[in-house]
Amino acid sequence: MFFKETYKIFFKENTSDALWVIFGLIIMLTSANLTINGSSVIFFIGMMLLATSMFRLILVNHNFANNDLPKLNKNNVIDFIVSKNAFTFLFIVMILTLTTLSSSVLDKQFLNFSFFFKALAYTLFILGTENIIYIIHNRTIQGYAGGYKRDAAADRRCGHNLGQL
Repeated sequence: MFFKETYKIFFKENTSDALWVIFGLIIMLTSANLTINGSSVIFFIGMMLLATSMFRLILVNHNFANNDLPKLNKNNVIDFIVSKNAFTFLFIVMILTLTTLSSSVLDKQFLNFSFFFKALAYTLFILGTENIIYIIHNRTIQGYAGGYKRDAAADRRCGHNLGQL
């Protein structure tokens, strides 16, 4: 139930944005993978940041939470957590598969499955820690589409203060 709703909100309501984000991620990760020869810690850190950002987005973003929280009760909380983890994991698998395929086509090498499975293992570790963090900090965060507007003057003041350190 929650998996279909997450898919609908992520892909159906923002189709062009989601496709451009996926396309950009594939290009960025493929070029990083080709540049660092597929075994660098930097690539794995990037994949883990993508996984944690994706998981936090679909859990605490105002658009997703407004859809999920009214349906959530103590009987379906396991389904909620499993579906959010499954959506994030399948999204990362899709990005990793396309990145690995495009890297192997551009580099004219065979597929590197050990690299692929190592990245998936790191993704599972990140999802586990994100579940622990969600237990502690589970307030919703309003996104830009939900009405949150940044204060440009406060951002500049913050940046200026950091520049003086």
